[in-house]
Amino acid sequence: MSGYLGLFGIFMVLGAFIFVIGLGIYILEAFAFFMAFRKAGVHHAWLAFIPIAQLWPYMRVIKKSAWNLLWLLVPIVDVVFVIIWQARFLKAFGISRWWLLLYIGTVIPGVNYAVSIAFIVIYCIIGFSASRQYNPNFDVPPSLPPGFSV
Repeated sequence: MSGYLGLFGIFMVLGAFIFVIGLGIYILEAFAFFMAFRKAGVHHAWLAFIPIAQLWPYMRVIKKSAWNLLWLLVPIVDVVFVIIWQARFLKAFGISRWWLLLYIGTVIPGVNYAVSIAFIVIYCIIGFSASRQYNPNFDVPPSLPPGFSV
C-alpha cells in the first residue's frame, strides 16, 4: 500500500512541474503577443492574456474581420485559414513567410515540439525586438516603377 502512495506522490510532483512549465510558456507567449499587439496599435492588447479572446486583436493586426474566426469551426478548412492568417501576421512584422514551412513538422511525432518552440521564439522576436516594427501597409501590393503597367 505504501508503495502506491510513493508512486502517487511522484506523479503529483511531476504533474505539478509540468503544469508550472506549461503556465510559464503560456505567460511568455501571451506577453509576446501583448507586446506585438501594442506595436500594432491595437486598443485591447490586454486580450492577449485571455485564451480565446486573444484572437480578436490578432485578427485586427492581420486586418481581417472577427467573423473570419467562424472558419475555425470547419474541419480541414480551419488549418488552411490558420496558415493564411499566420502568413499575414509574419508579413505584418517583416518576418519571412518561409518560416511557415515549419508547419510541415507539426505532423511528425516528436518534431512537433521543436516546431512549437520555434514559433514561440518567433513570437518573442516579434514582440520583444525593437528591430521588428508593425507595417500597417503590409497588405498593399508594391507599386510598379514609372513606365511599367500591368
